[in-house]
Parts: sequence; structure tokens; C-alpha cells
Amino acid sequence: KQKSSLDSGETCVVLLTGNGLKDTNSAAKNIILPEKTINSLDEIS
Repeated sequence: KQKSSLDSGETCVVLLTGNGLKDTNSAAKNIILPEKTINSLDEIS
């Protein structure tokens, strides 16, 4: 079902690959996750 907005508390994950990336497991080996994640734009201000 398609909606035009997210309800409060819902999570949206987007994976954008502009180079035709097909092997996400290999790419994930080179990713270092940040210690702290930002959960809201209010945390940036």
C-alpha cells in the first residue's frame, strides 16, 4: 500500500546506489558506522 507520508514513529530506510551497486555485502565491509546516530533533525541544531 502506498502512502504520501509517514506516521509518527515509523522508520524509512533508503539505499541509493548511483553506480549500479549490486553487491551490498562487499560494500558493507568498507563501511564504518558512526558512534552516535542522529535520530531527528532537532539534534543537529
